[in-house]
Amino acid sequence: MLACFGDAASALKRPRVRESLEVLQAKYEAGDTKPLVDVWRAFRALQALPPDDEDSFFAIGRLAFDDGSCRTSDVLFPGARAAVCETRLPCARSTRSRRSRAAPSRPLALRALAAAWSRALLLRLEDALISHTPECAGLPFWDETSSASMRLGVPWCVTRAYVEIDGAAVPNPLASFLLPRPLRAGTAGAVSSRPTGYSTVRFPYGDAVAAASGDLAASVEAERTVVDELRARGVTSVELLNQSVRVALHGLRTGGSLPDERLGSVARLRAALDAPTFLLFAHKAAADEYNGAVASAGGTAVELVSSLSTHFSNVALAAGGHSGMVPGFPRSHGELSSADTASLDPLFFLHLAFCDYALATWQARHGATRSIEVEGEEGPLRVSAARLNEPLAPFRRSALAHLTSRDVASIALLRYSYAPASLDLPPPVAMPGGNAPVLVVKGLSRHAFTTSFTVFAYAELPGTFFSAVRGDMGQRVRLLGFESVFSHPGAARCASCQRHAGVTFLFPLYGLTDKQVAKAVFFVRVADSGEYATLRTPLAYKCYVNGMEVRSAEQLPGGGAPVRRLSVRRPSMRAANV
Repeated sequence: MLACFGDAASALKRPRVRESLEVLQAKYEAGDTKPLVDVWRAFRALQALPPDDEDSFFAIGRLAFDDGSCRTSDVLFPGARAAVCETRLPCARSTRSRRSRAAPSRPLALRALAAAWSRALLLRLEDALISHTPECAGLPFWDETSSASMRLGVPWCVTRAYVEIDGAAVPNPLASFLLPRPLRAGTAGAVSSRPTGYSTVRFPYGDAVAAASGDLAASVEAERTVVDELRARGVTSVELLNQSVRVALHGLRTGGSLPDERLGSVARLRAALDAPTFLLFAHKAAADEYNGAVASAGGTAVELVSSLSTHFSNVALAAGGHSGMVPGFPRSHGELSSADTASLDPLFFLHLAFCDYALATWQARHGATRSIEVEGEEGPLRVSAARLNEPLAPFRRSALAHLTSRDVASIALLRYSYAPASLDLPPPVAMPGGNAPVLVVKGLSRHAFTTSFTVFAYAELPGTFFSAVRGDMGQRVRLLGFESVFSHPGAARCASCQRHAGVTFLFPLYGLTDKQVAKAVFFVRVADSGEYATLRTPLAYKCYVNGMEVRSAEQLPGGGAPVRRLSVRRPSMRAANV
């Protein structure tokens, strides 16, 4: 717990209103520079603390770092210490003993606790910011669904290399973090290690192998290669970062001159706010099970639900690398793109704070502002109400007791709130609904990839012409959508993850007729490290529409053009459990 006196103690007790970075920027540009400068000053103060200080940015970031434990993209906030493997075993950094961790899988359902753990993590960081900089009003958030973010990308206050504090130009503490000591990964894999003096990076920078080797010269050489490519293209790194984020938020071009916003992460997040239950809103696995049942029964796109965890992954990978939104940088591996290292980037907490704002918005819309009800919800993630009383270690409410999920369910009782932002307003452009059928892709495994990745789904339509997202796929290919999976390099060595490695993806078939669906060949391409993945094994999968298998293709190791699966030449009428 924080022991504070004087101004710091008073500041910690006052109610806090978290404002968006966009609002702080507008104030700054209008002449009211203090609120944004106070945020810069507060983050700089934490980053300057010794790494052993419990309030230091390094120490707080380490709370969410994968130090030999396992992470999953199937939780609301994947960096949470309470996150679990696919078998729902607690991660290695939980408070349980090593012997209990080796026990057979039990339905602990800690996924529901991950959202609460992450809320407690944000409170811990906010308390530290205010404790060391009492004039700081609180932790801001990146309003990712605002028109400004969709138009411009990442706020400039997070990307400028230098900012002015007290009349001096200093390195921007929101742009990167300089490691004060080496970061050593455990079983998560060597690529998660970082040497002393390493500065975190975002897309298009980042060479994980060079960074993990501890050879700063190799990292500099990798950075020089990116700089040369940027000069050849006539763009800056910030412009490419913003382009990657805008594509993820706004949607990809599918054949017309404008993006199809129904494919963007913003549209899907807004749809997620209508999810009827907490688990459907918070967790991809619950949403996928529900959507699979809908699609198998012949349901359409308008009946699907989306999850907040998918939005988290889409934006994290777009900003960190691994997303393939902007091809041409195959070695891009920024810290934000991997669950092992994401919390070392200050943008992680601003992104996480937006996800907490989205959760608070969902709670307000569904009358759940005082508590989160999980008892009685259907699906594989059923949660006992007793789980909400389990401790959220290491966060404490007193010297003798840890916080619990019930303690952090209400932001009003936690004495903070969010200033009105984009999710409180109607969408600037009405999203057209659709009764389109749904493509279900099953059989993909996390173990085919070394870390986080993004799946792009396509349909090859004979006799029609569409612009492909990449020119090497011909002119008769239509992009159906994309989805990112936030993972970590140690997943392939985790016994729990290996037993539950399969991932399901659903893509609405907007604009396709039944005849086109029957004749189409569906395939996926997978991007990691900012480029289409080099696969360990053939990328085998099956595709279904209305519960029936349809023609699909597989991608061979080493990338390249997709190859038709010969086992299904024409749509099969065999029913499938989607």
